[in-house]
Amino acid sequence: MAGGGGTPGRHRGSTVDMVMLDAEKLEFIAHNIASTARVKCSNDGCGTYLWYTEVHGRELVCPQGAYTCIEHNCDFTGSPVVLVVHLTSDHLKEVHKFSYGMTKLLQVQMPMVGSLCRRLIGEGEDGTVFVLTINAIGPVALVSAVCVRSASYIWPVYTARMCANALLSSSGIIQLIAGVSSIAKPGAVVNEELTLFLGVPPMYLVGATPTKHLPLYICIDKMSRP
Repeated sequence: MAGGGGTPGRHRGSTVDMVMLDAEKLEFIAHNIASTARVKCSNDGCGTYLWYTEVHGRELVCPQGAYTCIEHNCDFTGSPVVLVVHLTSDHLKEVHKFSYGMTKLLQVQMPMVGSLCRRLIGEGEDGTVFVLTINAIGPVALVSAVCVRSASYIWPVYTARMCANALLSSSGIIQLIAGVSSIAKPGAVVNEELTLFLGVPPMYLVGATPTKHLPLYICIDKMSRP
């Protein structure tokens, strides 16, 4: 009986392995097929056709890009690369550089409850632009991450790991790992529409009001193909 019970177990394990392998093969085949396709730049008025694998790079610099500024009442639009220049020169924003796969510590000053949210700018080593949005909802901080690009582009895939550590209590570490949403209007982020936001209780904040800040650890990963 023992021998008979072992065979089905091995059979089920083999079946699961085969299904996972087949899924990986299908993703690989689908990506290879897409890589041979010529697609049109998604920006209105551009009309440039590119290989599928070149689309994201084109989007970063396309002069017809219409990505909006993150600052309130600013009507600037442009490509992600030009947007970074605009934010640093016109709004004196700091740009945080990210190396994919490496964890970075940000000291995030918390906005006052009822005030405008705070936004931080990040730039990946390939020029991709990310925006971190920090909201104060009562005593809780909500932190989200988005990628500034068209939602129609699925490659490369970016994932983010955000982590907070309660330095002054025994509450431990909270973290979230999820795909980074793509958005063309990073100044109009709505947490309920995102795939990634981290809720941080007040014991994870450091300092006293109005200078409370959140030590936030964030790591962004990039996957270019299956």
